[in-house]
Amino acid sequence: DNEIFKTKDQMYGKVIKLYGDSRAKILCDDCIERNCRIRGVIKRRVRIKKDDIVLVSLRDFEEEKADIIHKYSLKEIKILIKSGELKKKDLISQETNKENETETSLDIDNI
Repeated sequence: DNEIFKTKDQMYGKVIKLYGDSRAKILCDDCIERNCRIRGVIKRRVRIKKDDIVLVSLRDFEEEKADIIHKYSLKEIKILIKSGELKKKDLISQETNKENETETSLDIDNI
């Protein structure tokens, strides 16, 4: 269904950090990190975790902030990849620890 695809003023993003109090840092598909608020409707329905793929609604009055409006299931992520909306490289995050550099990703090949 078309509800999973982004529209104008929306972006795909990956949760890179959870702050608590319904807030998270999201790496959007335009390579900009945004502070996002988890909308109440979503907050009550699903649990957002680090590395989840989400749909964010941009704020026209605050470019560095957005609202999380949907969390994608693995099935939906597969649909987005097959349709070309989302690339596998978007699902990989580079995280630097103080001692070493590690790479984490969703295991979407086994979907």
